[in-house]
Amino acid sequence: MNIFRYFYALFIITVVINLNACTTSPGRYSDTSKTIDENKFNSLIGTLRPQRIDKSDCGLFLWDKTQRRNLIFFASALNSDAKMVIAEEEVDLKRKTAEGNNVLGHFMQQTYVSSSFNVSLSFVTEPSGNTRNGAIIPQGTLRFQQNEGWDLVIPVAGIVSCKTY
Repeated sequence: MNIFRYFYALFIITVVINLNACTTSPGRYSDTSKTIDENKFNSLIGTLRPQRIDKSDCGLFLWDKTQRRNLIFFASALNSDAKMVIAEEEVDLKRKTAEGNNVLGHFMQQTYVSSSFNVSLSFVTEPSGNTRNGAIIPQGTLRFQQNEGWDLVIPVAGIVSCKTY
């Protein structure tokens, strides 16, 4: 009977130690990222109106992969310019860097700048038999970095489409 009490006491001590380890502070590996609520996101990142592609140009169209599924980014291959709607104002961006594979004039890693923020893009493409003069972007990331020091990472999907006529 005494051996049973010994193992029972050992079991209780082990459970208490394990529970204590699970409830202590996470230390230096804690997640300090913050989320933005949907209303703030909608007021910051707006929806672009339909965009026109000039003859012999290829456009990069990106939609957010949120519940909204709105067009939030457009870039032209010919002039290396891009557009976004930020705080209800359409903003023109200039391409600063381009790296990776060239997909119809758009690179898989690109950075665009304005006077108050930077936008970094990273995406993958896949060919599609149904897409003529273009490519599908099943997944990507748009990183919106304000000069004030904070940033917002947005999952995106889209297409690269070219006008040849």
